[in-house]
Amino acid sequence: MRQEEHVRSWCNGQHGCLPSAGTDSCTENEESENFKLFKTLFHLHSKHWTSFRFPYFLLACECVCSIYEPAMFKQMNKDMFGDGPHVISSCSKWQSLRLFLIILTSIRQHYMGLAKLRATVDLRNLVYENILEQPISFFDQNQSGELSTLLASNCGTIASYTPDLIASVAKDIFFVVGDVMYVVNLSWQLTLLVLVSAPVIGLVTIHFGDKKRMLSEEIVASEARCNGTSGEAFSGARTIRSMAAESNELRKYYLVNEENYSIRSKDVGSDSTHGFLVDFAWRLISWGVYVCGHYLRECNIMDGQGLSVFVVYHCRSLGALTRLIKTYSDGMKTIGKSKKVLEILSSNPKSQLNSGIETPNVVGGITIENVDFAYEINGKRILKSLNLSIAPGQTVALVGPSGHGKSTIVSLLQRFYAPTSGRILLDQTPIVNIDHKFYHSKVALVGQEPVLFSGTIRENILYGYDEGTEADMIRVARMANVDEFVSKMTGGYDTVIVWWPEAEGGYRQSVGSQSSDLDPRRGHVCPGCGIGGVGSASSWQMLRRDDRIENEEPGSFALFRTIFNIHIKHWNAFRLPYLLLAAECVCFLYEPILYKRMQSDMFRDGPHDLSSCVKWQLVRLVTIILLSTKEYYMGLAKLRATVDLRNSVHENILHQPISFFDQNQSGELSTLLSSNCGTIASYTPELIASVATDVFMVIGDGMLLLTCSWQLTLTILLSAPAISFVSIYFGNERKMISEETVASDSRCSGITGEAFSGARTIRSMAAESNELRRYNLVNEEYYNIRSKDVGSDSSHGFLVNFGWRLDSLLIYWYGHYLRKYNRLDGQEFHTFVIYHFRAIYALTRLIKLHSEGMKTIGKSKKVLDLLSSDPKSKLLSGTEKPSVIGGITIEDVDFAYEIDGKRILKSLNLSIAPGQTVALVGPSGHGKSTLVSLLQRFYAPSSGRILLDGTPIENIDHKFYHSKVALVAQEPVLFSGTIRENILYGYDEGSEEDMMRVARMANVDEFVSKMADGYDTVCGERGVRLSGGQKQRVAIARALVRNPQVLILDEATSALDVESEALVQEALSRCSQDMTVLVIAHRLSTVRNADKIAVIENGSVSAQGTHEELMEDSEGTYFKLVTRQSNVIG
Repeated sequence: MRQEEHVRSWCNGQHGCLPSAGTDSCTENEESENFKLFKTLFHLHSKHWTSFRFPYFLLACECVCSIYEPAMFKQMNKDMFGDGPHVISSCSKWQSLRLFLIILTSIRQHYMGLAKLRATVDLRNLVYENILEQPISFFDQNQSGELSTLLASNCGTIASYTPDLIASVAKDIFFVVGDVMYVVNLSWQLTLLVLVSAPVIGLVTIHFGDKKRMLSEEIVASEARCNGTSGEAFSGARTIRSMAAESNELRKYYLVNEENYSIRSKDVGSDSTHGFLVDFAWRLISWGVYVCGHYLRECNIMDGQGLSVFVVYHCRSLGALTRLIKTYSDGMKTIGKSKKVLEILSSNPKSQLNSGIETPNVVGGITIENVDFAYEINGKRILKSLNLSIAPGQTVALVGPSGHGKSTIVSLLQRFYAPTSGRILLDQTPIVNIDHKFYHSKVALVGQEPVLFSGTIRENILYGYDEGTEADMIRVARMANVDEFVSKMTGGYDTVIVWWPEAEGGYRQSVGSQSSDLDPRRGHVCPGCGIGGVGSASSWQMLRRDDRIENEEPGSFALFRTIFNIHIKHWNAFRLPYLLLAAECVCFLYEPILYKRMQSDMFRDGPHDLSSCVKWQLVRLVTIILLSTKEYYMGLAKLRATVDLRNSVHENILHQPISFFDQNQSGELSTLLSSNCGTIASYTPELIASVATDVFMVIGDGMLLLTCSWQLTLTILLSAPAISFVSIYFGNERKMISEETVASDSRCSGITGEAFSGARTIRSMAAESNELRRYNLVNEEYYNIRSKDVGSDSSHGFLVNFGWRLDSLLIYWYGHYLRKYNRLDGQEFHTFVIYHFRAIYALTRLIKLHSEGMKTIGKSKKVLDLLSSDPKSKLLSGTEKPSVIGGITIEDVDFAYEIDGKRILKSLNLSIAPGQTVALVGPSGHGKSTLVSLLQRFYAPSSGRILLDGTPIENIDHKFYHSKVALVAQEPVLFSGTIRENILYGYDEGSEEDMMRVARMANVDEFVSKMADGYDTVCGERGVRLSGGQKQRVAIARALVRNPQVLILDEATSALDVESEALVQEALSRCSQDMTVLVIAHRLSTVRNADKIAVIENGSVSAQGTHEELMEDSEGTYFKLVTRQSNVIG
């Protein structure tokens, strides 16, 4: 049985059915659901038992050593710190055991890290496969950005949780058991006090654990909304730029980002409150230990040495118990994060997708019998008792008004949905009974809006056809006229294109083979001759490592400084937590002094006093209160900095030149926002807090260490630099690995985002296995890069710990020497060792700051590169707002795309008078769409200039210009809001009357009036809930609502039915009487009445005039195009 089948049987059979993907229903009580989810996590972990066997074996060895360590430490404590004869042999044994533990821990962490990484990669693959096989209705209800977030963020958490839980529980339980076995011999009364108090803290943790689970679910949903919003904006960058609607997208993102802040601020409050209550409870227990210890000493039941040793082990066991208790709340947090993923895994889409097993002989007969259908989203009945019979070899056209079911029939034939009732047969076999891959090899689709995937031209043509040969590829390429333009490319069919900006509809469709969208030279291609396309390749592979606006690669110091400058902007938010941090540091200075006095008063064998203990405990209580308050306000400040940085980066990306979006996939950019901004915003405050706390701790402890023994203190000062050099070396290595990790993670997100948004194309080609292979490849690359990071982490940790262990060994050996010659007494030596451990702990954190900082630099470099550019100033550099009547002048314009440097426009000149209708015609790929892109200011000419009524367009205010020059694209991009929001998109001044006026003009009101929610109907991501014709009409209304002076129509009515096209053409003619209209058309019959027709050929205007004038030249390109198209139609 395959891995996913094991998981589903576990989820659905043995432990009750979890809610299906996309639902929130819960049939049993919350505790039962949590328990089932916990068991599901463990079951997922059990699938990787082989990978975890060795690290678990090492963990068992560690636990055994942990049991023996207290007894050995007790003996060493007696021999080294007692007033009687002292020997070093017990110390050597204890240190040898500690060294052995360090080696075991380092090896275990390395192999555990690799095992967790493998589990993460496998879980990503499994979830990705499961999502790809979901019904198409699943993609109608979930944005691609949200689904990519689940893969990028949550799979690692799920895969790591169980091994982390097992390791933590095992170590801490053995730790507690070993310590309890030891301290119960010292004082069963004090041990009982600690054990009786612990359950109270457990109840507090259970309460907060349930709260954290709910908050984690909300956080995951909120993060998904943020990613969905940003991903939609980045993928629709051209539409946003053409409408100067950057401010609209910023507002949308600000809203979901602020919602994320509100939810996560509750989590910060919950964490800080929980932390305070746990620390406060342990402080009360510690106070009880000291008071009861004082009483036991008064009664001569316990001596000072015994109380001192009990306190040391009490502190150790408190740490272990705290971790054990917090395991529950952390687990509930993980459950909240993983619930959506586990729900997806609990469904079984593969069984439904692959339910058909028949592979009949297919001749092409289709029968549709009494089919009814309603979409799940709104329940509206689209098809009603539909019957249709198509004979083999027959060509049948489906016509009719938009939104009346034509596209729905195609979706049912493609098995995107199942009929509500009735059935569809292919050669008398119900299509649901036919094998999925076999069916789609016999029934092919070329959509109106072809979806193109990353890769070479060869890979795209053979996409989803594993059996395809080179001969097959060349054959269909020639049939679809692909070979005509590919033969001119340097790389031929192996050309990897980051983006295809010069490709017009004809080029894309000639690869996709839909003749309705071909230019006349390609109109003879058979509709069924081929599939595929060329899309954008992963930009991180294509871009240079030093892809910055600046020429010089910034050093680590410059990047550190940039991060600090970002932090300074939020100084007001951090003032209070930093003030509390300063007060906390002052307490750290005084605490060691008070502790030494308390130790002297409480643990000596002579008279003892409780007052110094009271003072020390009060300082500790104040420190806890300061710490908890600081953590709360620091958490809110970091969260505010993260939200503001996300907004800034989002704004920066939206204002980047369009060429930036040509080279970067939307999924990759969304990953930068969701993953890296929080790291950058949190780094500086965490650095300051860590440095301040640890420096003051080192200073305070260092002062006491010097008073105990300056000779022993000197050994620490000699060891620290050597260990620091090790951290510097590993820091530089981790920076490079982090950069590679970010790039690899972005590639993964790019592929998943592309696949989820193109789910229909993948399903129509039964190409799920192709996408799985693509994702598996980049996921394995991610594993290989991250495994280097795991190795670097474990090696660094081992060397640092090994260095300090040698330092401790030296201290014990030298302390033995000083005691032997009466230069140090046992009490002073014992005090020195305690503070030595504290100082080492602080020094280790300080030393590791460099490597952690370099890791942060590696993760944040791409974001900092973005922030170092200033696209907004360039985009908004124009300030003029001239009087516009619509005259356009194009003077000697040359243009080449940055990606390949190929010269597209060559000394192009064109003059368009105000109010004139001008059509651009010509072969595909010769510059028509490129010229429109220049008019839309997507790019700047390499040379020459474009003027609007005598004013260079780059000098005109960005928003003003796009209110006067509107575009209706061939493939309109709608956003996930309502129809009302889409029509008024980017037009803040628009009223309800404006919206209704253009809706009637564009024939939008005709279909919206029949919808239950009217203009409040949600369009879905990229308008997926509307038909092609409906989307086109909304896009036309969106352009007209601005009352532009120049209207650019790029095959704007190509997706409309005949009736709607006639109505819209009439509306356009009526409303454009006072407008300048620029039309790009392949169907030349639609531009016969244009005032001027300009033929764009080889990047320049080869001829211009009216239809009649151009037809007089029988040798001209226009005459040949019209003749060829007339022959095709005839």
